[in-house]
Amino acid sequence: MKTHRKEDAKISQSTQNVFNKGHEVGDYAKHYFGDFLEVRVDFHNLSESLNPAIELTKTLINRKTPTICEATFKYEKALCLSDIVRVNSDGSLHVIEVKQGANEKQEYLNDMAFQYYVIKKCGYTISKISLMLIDTSYVRQGEIEPQKLFKIIDCTEKILAMQDGISEKIEEFIRYSEQKEEPEMAVGSHCSKPYACAYFEHCHKGVDVKEEEGKMGGENFNKEGIQFFLDGLNYPLYFFDFETTLQEPIPLVDGASPYKGTPYQYSLHIQKSKDENIEKLEHREFLAEELTNETVRELAEQLCKDIPKDATVIAWSVGFERGVVERLANTFPDLSEHLMAIHGNFVDLMRPFKSKYLRTPEMQDSASLKKVLPALLPEFRYSDLDVQDGSMAYDAFKSLPNSSPEKREQTLQAMRDYCRLDTFAMVRILRKLERFCE
Repeated sequence: MKTHRKEDAKISQSTQNVFNKGHEVGDYAKHYFGDFLEVRVDFHNLSESLNPAIELTKTLINRKTPTICEATFKYEKALCLSDIVRVNSDGSLHVIEVKQGANEKQEYLNDMAFQYYVIKKCGYTISKISLMLIDTSYVRQGEIEPQKLFKIIDCTEKILAMQDGISEKIEEFIRYSEQKEEPEMAVGSHCSKPYACAYFEHCHKGVDVKEEEGKMGGENFNKEGIQFFLDGLNYPLYFFDFETTLQEPIPLVDGASPYKGTPYQYSLHIQKSKDENIEKLEHREFLAEELTNETVRELAEQLCKDIPKDATVIAWSVGFERGVVERLANTFPDLSEHLMAIHGNFVDLMRPFKSKYLRTPEMQDSASLKKVLPALLPEFRYSDLDVQDGSMAYDAFKSLPNSSPEKREQTLQAMRDYCRLDTFAMVRILRKLERFCE
């Protein structure tokens, strides 16, 4: 498809964001071993830039340059650019593949097996081939430290065991790329896993795609279980929800870790008594307009003002909120006591649904808020909002610096509306549970 139908490729913004993050990760990885020399290939002008890149790679290896980035190798019609190549004193190579993930995946190993094959066919001795991944235990303090951000895993034995059959696979790919007719291939899960295909729309034209929604759960109502949950609540109740950064491999502020959300917004509804009019509950919120060490500090301080140490804090799937609060406590020791008190007082409103005390067919055997809410309260529709989920909220947040003043205010209001709905939805769900038990 990239050979014959390049114009039909469509890269979604979410996929492009993943690519951009990968480039950023790669830039930090280059500095892991200190000084390096980089080989550059211009893919917009491959015919003129490829051979010079291959020759420069040979020259740098022959000179035993310690660290080479984007080393370029070509064997017949197989081309690979290796993220990092370390040249040993005896001239052998330590090949290192950099990925923005935190765990070893089969698709990473496939990539490395192909590289190993090509580099060996070019006549080089490979002493080791490794995977460089993000170390999620890293906590940023000041400038990013590549030696702490990444971890290196030796995959040599696994890659050696994968070498059989690679040449045949390459020949098969070449045959496909040289044929004029599009091969017959049914659409399926391979269109999106392990990566989203740029030709998804092209291949799905005229196809009625119906995703499996999972088994439909039957009606289930356990009044005793729900009542037991309700009896454990102590008023006043603080209904709480964070919005955080999503899937950031490079921590953006001090105290943050890779792939662990850093908060920039929260919503809080306070119900002082069981009989209080829920349409008139006190509402508090925080929304930063940019993510900095200072704004995260402001959020943590306001959180301590808004939620007392002894409050009952209601959230949905509390593990996430607890993790965010704990990271805030570790980042700001002077606020730690108060924050960890909040951390210990979370109650999970998902529990009655996860325990299947209440389950309807509309919930589709799921306890997620986005399934439970429309099943119990169909009048609540996120589709009416400009921001409809956490991913859209984070995209909106990232757009703020480049927005006009008018657009900026519209975006901020849309973010407030979304986060506010999340916490008020929990208020309404709890009231619904109470009505069921009356």
